[in-house]
Amino acid sequence: MKLSWRTIKNDQFFRNNAILFSGTMVVAVLNYLFHPILGRLMDVESFGEIQAFLSLLMSSAVLQGIFRFVAVNIMANEPECTRQERIASTMKIALYLYIVVALGILTASPWLKSWLNFRSIWPFIGLAVGLMVSFAYSYRLAISQGKNDFRSMSLGQIIQAAGKTGFSILLVLLGLKHYGPIVGIIIANICALLFITKRTTDELKPYGCRHGRIDRQIIKEIRYFILIALVNFCIVFLYTFDVVIAKHYFDPQEAGMYSGIAIIGRTIFFATASVSAVLLPSIRLANSQRENLRILFKALFVMLILGGLATTVFSLEKDLVVKLMIGQRYLPYAWLLPKVTIISFLASAAALLLQYFLALKKYFLIWVVVVVVALVTILNYLSHAQLETMVNNFIIGNIVVISLLILGFWPVTKTQPPTTSSYVQKNIYPDPSL
Repeated sequence: MKLSWRTIKNDQFFRNNAILFSGTMVVAVLNYLFHPILGRLMDVESFGEIQAFLSLLMSSAVLQGIFRFVAVNIMANEPECTRQERIASTMKIALYLYIVVALGILTASPWLKSWLNFRSIWPFIGLAVGLMVSFAYSYRLAISQGKNDFRSMSLGQIIQAAGKTGFSILLVLLGLKHYGPIVGIIIANICALLFITKRTTDELKPYGCRHGRIDRQIIKEIRYFILIALVNFCIVFLYTFDVVIAKHYFDPQEAGMYSGIAIIGRTIFFATASVSAVLLPSIRLANSQRENLRILFKALFVMLILGGLATTVFSLEKDLVVKLMIGQRYLPYAWLLPKVTIISFLASAAALLLQYFLALKKYFLIWVVVVVVALVTILNYLSHAQLETMVNNFIIGNIVVISLLILGFWPVTKTQPPTTSSYVQKNIYPDPSL
């Protein structure tokens, strides 16, 4: 595929990527100010707990992936006359599920405290509260994404990132040395929620949320929702669970030091996240096979450029990067940065391919997710004597998932996407012949 500057400049996909990438870069800077500043203000053990909390928040929020995915596709494909009712009914189902998950976290908090070597159960109480706020914010954000309002989406993320850093620093300075950042994260999500709610009032009015009926057609698509949940859990698992595993198997000091290195490596994943965000509403069952592959190749092109450059810099200048981004205290573990960076780069590629096949409703992803998560879990259970061994286990897992997904292209190129009578096929992905 021949790409010229004029083609890139006039291509809507690249333009959307430019808007969202600009916002993502601002968010990345604000988010990573959080880590070096708090890494200096807090002791290593407390900082490690905060990093584990963030990983758990992202993992617990895997349900967001289901409803964000559905919301994006409803906004992109649903007729305007039924769009708000579909959005409201889906959000009502999500609310019920999130209440159950939050109650489950509260119930399991004593066990989680012991298993992850936390000082108290308060972080898990904050996790339950943060999950509920994060759900509402994330769902509204998905509505902006679905209608291609990437400006509002980026501004909402900037408010959340700036608030997280600002409120957390303020609360730590005021004396909440251990759990101030957790409270700061919750406050930041509330501020971002208020902003994005104002920007999406027309698409999801409060009245519609209270009175929207739960659509039986949506309930029938529970199999697809499970697929979305599994894929999103796999993505989160591949790039964040190294911190959780380290918190369980290693002493708090060592786990805290590793978490400082890990958050630097994750910069690559978040820097390329805009590519998947733009790809998601662009891939449709109604598109031709050639069109979907063309969009995927453009997304891979952008992702490889961004991720490849960052991976190279982080690998060649690891000591300088660690010193600048998290502080000199973490330099003894800087040797791990190149491999941690590779985890994030591979996870970015895996996430892009997973999202592509997910948009095409390829159920072989269930087996891919099960195999990869089981493989990484077993590898870490059998071999976790050193941090490098654990990192290698996650690299192996990412390579395996990418390899399996590449094999998945063989049947895709042989057949066209099937048509079905399901809700998602007829309503979210309308058949152009109808």
